[in-house]
Amino acid sequence: MILAIGFLLALPLLALASPADEACAPVYAACSDAAQKLSGLITTPGTPSNTAWRACGQKTTACKESWNTKNNPTKPETKPTPSAVDSLVITGEQVSVAGDVDVSTDGGKTFKSWTREMTLKKGDLILTGFDSRVELTFPYGSLEVLPLTELRIDKYIEKENLKETQLNLRVGAVAARLKLPASIRADTSVTTPSAISSIRGSAMKVSYDKKTGTTIQATEGTTYWKKNGDEEHTLTAGQSVRIGLDEVVQTPGKPSNSSTPNALSRSSGCGKYPAKKVGKRLPAIVTASSSANGGSVCKANDGNETTWWIANSAAAPANNITSVQLDFGSMQNVGVLRWKGVAWDQDSYPGASPTHFKVESSNDGTIWQQVNEFGYKKKLEKKDKPMIKGDIFLVKPGGGQLKTQYLRLVTSQVNDGTGWALGFKEIWAE
Repeated sequence: MILAIGFLLALPLLALASPADEACAPVYAACSDAAQKLSGLITTPGTPSNTAWRACGQKTTACKESWNTKNNPTKPETKPTPSAVDSLVITGEQVSVAGDVDVSTDGGKTFKSWTREMTLKKGDLILTGFDSRVELTFPYGSLEVLPLTELRIDKYIEKENLKETQLNLRVGAVAARLKLPASIRADTSVTTPSAISSIRGSAMKVSYDKKTGTTIQATEGTTYWKKNGDEEHTLTAGQSVRIGLDEVVQTPGKPSNSSTPNALSRSSGCGKYPAKKVGKRLPAIVTASSSANGGSVCKANDGNETTWWIANSAAAPANNITSVQLDFGSMQNVGVLRWKGVAWDQDSYPGASPTHFKVESSNDGTIWQQVNEFGYKKKLEKKDKPMIKGDIFLVKPGGGQLKTQYLRLVTSQVNDGTGWALGFKEIWAE
């Protein structure tokens, strides 16, 4: 037993290569021997004292720094420049929290409740409860951590024209959005036990649980994904894929060469409804972040209230984050967004109406501004009631007539927030 332990403790010495390492080897040997004695390893079974080993490492590091200073006085230490930061810190100002959220800075051994004074860095874990969520904002995009999620930050760097974020999703769901000029390379990736997905200037939603595996939805532009150990594939806006342990199931629908959801809608045969104005109703092409079993979102804008669209056929916490977009084809004066939502209609489960949401407008389908909001950043509340009939009056920020080509509804809670999927019989603008 003593021989085996001594052999393992000697392993770090085999890797010594630099002159400083060799010079400080006796210090390390004496220090490690003292740490063993302190923990009782020399005479009795046990484990090394973490405090002793930490002190041992610090003592060895100090020895090597002293040797380098003495023997290499003209060779300055190389330090990273601000334009080449290997690991940035996410400050409290970049974090918006609803409900109770816990954070671990020691690899999941202990968790503490999030406070505004905290920071997040590489290796930290975020844990959200049933009725809580976290939104992280970056200069180049955003990330929303949905309820019942455990997420680890594996990388967050900025190097000149490169912005990169790597995340490890252990369970739950996240929604990521990335928008940057073409001159800047950017990548946000999410790794789960069964797949890897990434965006480089678009938006996606990723969820994972042990039973169903990984579900990846392209909500804007193009999403890249691959099963662990497999080749890379792509999804365009409105498409999704589920990667289980033994199978891969992709939603049906024609792929599009365009990175815009509007082009996807046109290529799949969803035209404007109505063909010309009916009363004050504006003709529009409707698209959505997802559709149940490949069903058409056109059913939410076909003038027929006996048909409906539902975002997902399965109940899941990730369903709370869904978007529906109207494209009027040109700049139009818009005064109100109206809808008739799904509400426990026969065969409509798990469809339901929005409870917390925001409405945004855009002139180009890329840059969006909020024009109305109903509890969008509020934590999930079971007692809050869904808005089955929507009459949301709109004005441009600062007041006055809103003129826009694109209008979209983005939800943060559907029905009571327990997994219902957004559903509309009709949604339109006037």
